[in-house]
Amino acid sequence: MKIGILSDTHDLLRTEVLEHLQGSDHILHCGDISRQEILDRLEAIAPVKAVRGNGDKEWAKHLPVSDMKSVIKTVVAETRKNRSVEDIARKHRLEPSLVEQVVRLYVTHPGVDEDGIMTKMGL
Repeated sequence: MKIGILSDTHDLLRTEVLEHLQGSDHILHCGDISRQEILDRLEAIAPVKAVRGNGDKEWAKHLPVSDMKSVIKTVVAETRKNRSVEDIARKHRLEPSLVEQVVRLYVTHPGVDEDGIMTKMGL
C-alpha cells in the first residue's frame, strides 16, 4: 500500500508532487491547504484525509482539527520536559516551524492550554 503524505501546499500543487502521488492508495494532507480545489485535485488520484492547518480559514471548517490538538498536547508536554524545538520535531516527526509556533505560544502565554493555543493559531 502506498500512502502519499503532504502539507503546506498553500494553494500551490506542483506537477512534480502530483506525479509523485500517482499510484497512491491514500493521501494524507496535514494542513495549510488554502482552498478546496487542492483537495479535489488530490481526490482525483486517491481518497484523501486532511486536517485543517493554521492557514486554512472559513472554507476549511469541515476539516477536523482534533489531530492538531493532540500534536499541540504532545509539543506542550515535551516543552515542559525542557526539550528543544529540534528534539521535539525530530522525535515526533513534526515540522519544526509548527513546533516552534506552538512552543512560542505556550511560553509567551502562561497558563494557556491546548484549546487556547489552537485559538491563537486561528484553528
